[in-house]
Amino acid sequence: MHKRIPIFYLITSTNAGGTEKALYELITRIDRQRFSICVCSVKKPGVFARRLAEAADCFLSLDMPEEGSMRAAICLPQAVRILVRELRHRQPTIVHTFLFRANIVGRIAARYAGIPYVICSLRVLEEHAWAKHVIDRFTAGMVDTYLAVSEAVRRFSVNRLRIPPEKIITVPNGIDCTAIPFAEKKQMSAAPVLLVAARFERQKAHPIFIDAVKLLVRQGIIVQAQLFGEGPDEKYLRQRIHAEGLASHIHLMGVVPDIIPYLQQADLCVLPSLWEGQPNILLEAIAVGCPVVATRIPGVDEIVVDGETGILCKPGSAQSLADGLAYMINHPREAARMAAAARQQVERFFSIHETVRATVAVYEQLLGSPAAHNTKHSGQ
Repeated sequence: MHKRIPIFYLITSTNAGGTEKALYELITRIDRQRFSICVCSVKKPGVFARRLAEAADCFLSLDMPEEGSMRAAICLPQAVRILVRELRHRQPTIVHTFLFRANIVGRIAARYAGIPYVICSLRVLEEHAWAKHVIDRFTAGMVDTYLAVSEAVRRFSVNRLRIPPEKIITVPNGIDCTAIPFAEKKQMSAAPVLLVAARFERQKAHPIFIDAVKLLVRQGIIVQAQLFGEGPDEKYLRQRIHAEGLASHIHLMGVVPDIIPYLQQADLCVLPSLWEGQPNILLEAIAVGCPVVATRIPGVDEIVVDGETGILCKPGSAQSLADGLAYMINHPREAARMAAAARQQVERFFSIHETVRATVAVYEQLLGSPAAHNTKHSGQ
């Protein structure tokens, strides 16, 4: 039997999130007779770590702190040193990284450890994160191939990060619709359930959603909102919900291992984010038949067509979000029609099997092109 090709996946965290789920779906479907898999988390193991560990051949953690910004920068050299040691010991052929901190730590460590190929997945479009952009551009020569999660992320990376177009490939998120039964929702609950599944941080714009719920209640539209997740803004959100008198309408649900059963019971899936890459939660909602109301931002508009497969609202506007929610609640048959059309679109364009095939094709292309390794760091 031939020796398996070792791949080392490095991810910033193993908390419950779209990127963590995407990595899990990839490693559970990749050909394990061809590839061996080691998963490593930059941060301390999170709630999703066990599932990743069970799916991989080995699981590691660099045990770096959760905090970002200055604390993360201070800990960067330590993380690189630990990772260089692990990579030299394990000698993977490919290092494939996910999310910014892992992308930077991974490419630097792989360079020093002499790893043949480095792939970085770009999953978030952070337009105003100029410091990250500078670091990414400065170290881009250490990367063989970038995988962008959406065309919007690809365009941004070419234009703003100055990544050569031939070096970046779009590989969208995927979902296995055949494993998820579609249930048409022809009417709303008496108090419609609005589900938001997102980390509690500025990007996800939970305060905008709270304001939108307040506007709905003022109109006499009584809803029950469920916020799934965790994060640095949790305490503030609890205080804000109580201060607005919405404790009977908005509930913090914590982290759950599988959001699908909750989506199946919800009337609407809501994504109020200010920026994204290509949110996995929308694919999951669409797969189960839960109508979607989201913000009109790059990446999201590649999944949801406004008025056809969901409702898109102005980012940062509570009024626009409230209007979109009210429309869906007041027009349940139209919401059901959009949900059915969305499911057909996702089945056609966002198959997890195509996502895995496209990712493995990148691996095979690198493995079949030894010249890529010989020239990868020229010019540095």
